[in-house]
Amino acid sequence: MRKNRLIEALSYPVEQALKKLGANLRTARVCRGLAIADLGERIGAVPRVIDAGQGKAITGIAVYTALLWL
Repeated sequence: MRKNRLIEALSYPVEQALKKLGANLRTARVCRGLAIADLGERIGAVPRVIDAGQGKAITGIAVYTALLWL
């Protein structure tokens, strides 16, 4: 699999925004008393919930959108 150069070359502001979004999603999940597995089942991707909570750039916009909707 080829590496995505855009992910490797994120600017500092983009990287920080992703981390903040991940932290906010994680905080919202914890405040609502939801487990990662619960959200993962609802959107069909447990590992992606973990990645989104860490603000990883490899997480697709569909995962972020689904988590924000939930």
